Amino acid sequence: LKTLAYAFFGFPIWLFGVIHGYPPYIIAKSMTPKVTGRREFYGAVGMMIGMASFLVIYSIYLLISWLIFHSFVITITYFIVLPITAVFCLYYARMVRKLYHNLKTSSKMFSAQGVLVGLISDRNDILEELEEIGIDFRTIYRDKPTVNKP
Repeated sequence: LKTLAYAFFGFPIWLFGVIHGYPPYIIAKSMTPKVTGRREFYGAVGMMIGMASFLVIYSIYLLISWLIFHSFVITITYFIVLPITAVFCLYYARMVRKLYHNLKTSSKMFSAQGVLVGLISDRNDILEELEEIGIDFRTIYRDKPTVNKP
């Protein structure tokens, strides 16, 4: 329930972060193969292009913010919020993916409740059968000495 509330109330923050973080990400993703043809350098080159594109795009965002609001406080607040929401997007996406898989698993368990009851019944039958085999084993080998007594 707590995770569901976090997913619900975190959605606007995630959306803000995705809208502002998507253009630099796409620039880095599309330019990396063009800059280097060798696949083993994609990580390093992509990180460098990503840092540069985030710097340029975020500077453009801040300039637009200044031109619209003409407020130093709003521009600085926007400057602080941009990277925070970008990092929040990473954790939020991971949490929502985990929530999705948990809900999917839970729905399968509830929809297959008859199967679950059958499995529990089979487990109990197997345990009873093992207990009977243990009793038979002890009666057959009762007179013989054992090497490792507990």
